[in-house]
Amino acid sequence: MNRLTNPAGPGHIDVGGRQVSVGVNADMAAGLAGAIPLGRLGAVQEAAGAAYCCAPPEADHITGEVPICAGAYTFWPRPG
Repeated sequence: MNRLTNPAGPGHIDVGGRQVSVGVNADMAAGLAGAIPLGRLGAVQEAAGAAYCCAPPEADHITGEVPICAGAYTFWPRPG
């Protein structure tokens, strides 16, 4: 196995109601959820799944990539 590091690129993740960033409150989290095409923040397990998909031997050819787990937020056209 000859694999480079594969970091995961999580989007906005719900970490159980804990405030993890300065200035992020419930109203801001609700606004972010409304901007995500899936209509909700991601779950911790979903972000972990993005990292795990690059871990098994069947993924040896995935190397040096960053899987994005953001509920299509990064590809969704936003107004303005």
